[in-house]
Amino acid sequence: MEAVREEHPLAALLPCDNVFAIESRWYRDNPLVIRGPGAGRDVTAGAIQSDINRLAQLL
Repeated sequence: MEAVREEHPLAALLPCDNVFAIESRWYRDNPLVIRGPGAGRDVTAGAIQSDINRLAQLL
């Protein structure tokens, strides 16, 4: 875990956000930011249930 400045793109995350801040030696002060909605609780739970069902079939 790493602390970020208040103005950093990762400092203002919402619970459902996926955010990637790509920094480099040349772009540390202004990183490339990719932001979008996460899958959310229902979609994630459905995917896990699907994986468990598939695993049960394989056993």
